[in-house]
Amino acid sequence: MLGRSQVRASRRGSNDVVGSSPGTHQKFAGKFVGRLSGARQVFTERMLEVRWEFTEGNRELIKNSPEVCREVCREFTAKLLRARREFDGRMLGVR
Repeated sequence: MLGRSQVRASRRGSNDVVGSSPGTHQKFAGKFVGRLSGARQVFTERMLEVRWEFTEGNRELIKNSPEVCREVCREFTAKLLRARREFDGRMLGVR
């Protein structure tokens, strides 16, 4: 990878160094924005589902013992982590 001083020394712009045209940059940006909005929607929907499940779990917790409360909290944390990993994977293009 060339540093800034090397790019200046070669008198070439960054597009020439990478070999990409502005059209390529726009195409990539368009795909990224589309992926971002799709991933954001999926993440938001999943977070609403998790919140609903958590609310339902809270109702159960009121009726149950401390051991059950801890188990529900563990399950909720695991679901939240899975949703976050799914979101991160979508952002990076990993399915």
